Amino acid sequence: MKIGILALFAAVGAFYVDPARLRPDPQRLTATVYAASLFFLSYTGFGLITNASENIEDPKRNVPRAIYLSLLVATVVYVFVAAVADGTLGPEGLARAEEYALAEAAKPFLGRAGFVLVSLGALVSTASALNATIYGGANAAYALAKKGFLPESFERKAWKSEPEGLYITAALGLAAALLLNLEGVAAVCSATFIVIYLVVIASHYKLINLTKGSRVVVAASFIVVSLVLAVLLYNQYTGNPRALAFIAGAYASAAILEYLLGRRKGRSMLARGQWPRRGEG
Repeated sequence: MKIGILALFAAVGAFYVDPARLRPDPQRLTATVYAASLFFLSYTGFGLITNASENIEDPKRNVPRAIYLSLLVATVVYVFVAAVADGTLGPEGLARAEEYALAEAAKPFLGRAGFVLVSLGALVSTASALNATIYGGANAAYALAKKGFLPESFERKAWKSEPEGLYITAALGLAAALLLNLEGVAAVCSATFIVIYLVVIASHYKLINLTKGSRVVVAASFIVVSLVLAVLLYNQYTGNPRALAFIAGAYASAAILEYLLGRRKGRSMLARGQWPRRGEG
């Protein structure tokens, strides 16, 4: 549904784009880089695919396909939608509209019905993204809990036989949404995913002989993603200190909790294939 609405927006809106609005502006380069760091959140879906790999048929074949396909579809859709939105309203118009910019951009060529339709699509898109993110995060926590690396509450079954960690994850997400504005939520989520991917890239480099990847590509990826994180954090420091404080607090809390759990269980980092099962140490 949401892809259909965005496709309609891009296809019809393309006839109303003012090409002059799409000319590159060097003076907005910094803002563009910052927007790209926030936009990182829009590409996190491919990472969530791997969290569900144990429930996917033939994951060795289908997970890579799903990742590449999701990246391709997201790139095509976002490029066309961004071009239409910028080409119809321009940066100033989009800034005035703020959270409902895309719906406002649909009004010149789809009227009031377009505004409502795109708003509906945004609600559906937000709901599906939340569903995927909560499921992916809770599924990862469930797997860690089964291995004994998280408290048993993340493994226990609760209402409607779902892992209790699912509701804990949802509650933490709701708290972030209530404490921060939309940009702040996007910044916190983007920063968190970026840190996760930095750890994944570093792990990939360490296991490069096993994965048969390219050291140059992996190292370059780590540098680029690190720069994206630096830009994001700097912009939060100068423009949204509450979001930066939330990010720092969340990371500090996670580090303290991990330390306390490690001390209580007397555990240390284990090599791949040595994870204990629940009740085994």
